[in-house]
Amino acid sequence: MDSSDKFKSGISIEYLYTFFLFDKNFQQTLFSRIVLIENYLKTNLAYCISRDFGVHQNDYLDPKNYNYASKAISFPSLLKQINRILTGKHPFQPTAYYLANHNHVPAWILFKNIKFSHAINLFRVLKAQQKNYIANELIPGQILPQRDKIEFLISGMNLIRQCRNLIAHNLKFVTYKASPKDRLKGKSVLSLLPPTLISNTDITNGTGTNDIYAAILFIFLILNTPYLKMLFLRDLINGITTAPGEYPLFPAYAAITKLPVDLPIRLKNTINIL
Repeated sequence: MDSSDKFKSGISIEYLYTFFLFDKNFQQTLFSRIVLIENYLKTNLAYCISRDFGVHQNDYLDPKNYNYASKAISFPSLLKQINRILTGKHPFQPTAYYLANHNHVPAWILFKNIKFSHAINLFRVLKAQQKNYIANELIPGQILPQRDKIEFLISGMNLIRQCRNLIAHNLKFVTYKASPKDRLKGKSVLSLLPPTLISNTDITNGTGTNDIYAAILFIFLILNTPYLKMLFLRDLINGITTAPGEYPLFPAYAAITKLPVDLPIRLKNTINIL
């Protein structure tokens, strides 16, 4: 339908169904990588705080190890939410096994059961030493000042978390826009991503900072090997260029999602430089 709530002529039920399948396939390509990045964040969190604070939950969850006065997030509230996993009547596996069979639950076990939002907020309340270590693991190099790198990570993780939730709960994905606080800074995007994927013109036009394309850019950046990056780009290309049916779906999809119309070319050019 258009803005007047009238159905467009020439649109068949077959086209709508094929478009639906195209959209779901595109979403799944993003979803599988977001889950991978969620686990990557949790793994780095678990390693860092276990190394610095110990493997017992009473040690690595001790408030003295965190920025208790942080204005970004309330650590007492976060700690309460995480402790519910340890004290609930029906804890999930593998935490349940460790509670029943061991005298402690190490972070690499407990963090399998915390929410993505818990992991992001735990990163936010870390002290500088631990926060810098994890930020440098996720985004190696010195292209950005450390403060900008941390801000970029927090915004990007929240951005893809929101995308993941829309996909997982079958909510409206194609017009996704992140909240203003989770917008990626254009300067940071241009510094961290190759020019084959993003340009000044894109940023000026509002592309690649708080939309689906921003999620694609952030996923590409955080995937930590050239091989994983290449597989991601190839899966996107395959989904775009080998859509079910015979309809040229991507131009219409790009118009709705505000993805760059030349996205297949950008992806192929980026693969060539990996």
